[in-house]
Amino acid sequence: MNVYDVRLVDDWPACGMNWPPDLPDVYDFLRRSDVITALHANKKETAWVECDGKVSAELHLRNSPAAVALLPHILDSGVKIMMFAGEEDLICNYKGIERSIANLNWGGAMGFSNVRLRKCSRGQS
Repeated sequence: MNVYDVRLVDDWPACGMNWPPDLPDVYDFLRRSDVITALHANKKETAWVECDGKVSAELHLRNSPAAVALLPHILDSGVKIMMFAGEEDLICNYKGIERSIANLNWGGAMGFSNVRLRKCSRGQS
C-alpha cells in the first residue's frame, strides 16, 4: 500500500513510499510566480520541494512543544490557519487533524464550536 495514497500499490524497493503521481503538477503550481506572490513566499530564493531537510531538522527538537499546543495562541492572535491532509493519505490523514482541532481550546470555546469549516472534495468546495 502506498502511504501517500492508499488506493495505490507499491512494490519493492519503494515499499509504499513512492510519492504521489501528481507531484509534478504540485511542483509546477507552487513554482508559479503568481502563487509564490499569493502565498507571500518571496523571501526564499530556492524553489519549493516536497521535503526540506532543514525544516525536518528544526521540527525534531526534543524539547519543542507539539504544534497543536501552539495553535490556540496563534488562532487567538487572529492568524488564519489552514490544515490540509489528503483524503487518501495514510501518513498525514484527516482523522488526526480533525481530532487535534476537536481538542483545541481557543477563542473561549472547544474544538470546532467557534470555527467555520469548509470541507473540499473533488469538484466541490
